[in-house]
Amino acid sequence: MDHDQRRRLFASVPRSAARQLRHAVNEVERRGWARRDLVELALGQSLTALEGPPDFGLDELVQLAARVDARTFARILAAAPLRDHGFLFSLLPSSFADNVQSHFEELPAMPERLRSAALVAARAQLKAEPA
Repeated sequence: MDHDQRRRLFASVPRSAARQLRHAVNEVERRGWARRDLVELALGQSLTALEGPPDFGLDELVQLAARVDARTFARILAAAPLRDHGFLFSLLPSSFADNVQSHFEELPAMPERLRSAALVAARAQLKAEPA
């Protein structure tokens, strides 16, 4: 797990759970068990098969907003696991945020595979050179 993913994981759980997780991670690393081959052996399958859609931080979502239209951004938000879009909308130009909100409200629920595909496509868009 890279540093940003680990930081987001610790921030997403209560402090006491984060402390326990940090302790467990430190112990695994100290013992030299933080090896992909050992984890795959213990799980009985490749970690690649377990990887889900990419995570997006707030900064990345703001960058995406500058690269896609309001309808596309609404779909990305529908796929992203955000609880509250209010703060994100406050960081966007108000006319864009209003358009995104209106498109977002019209979207039907997304099946999990479509959500994953939308997030993978959004990650590719973010990695692409800006037009």
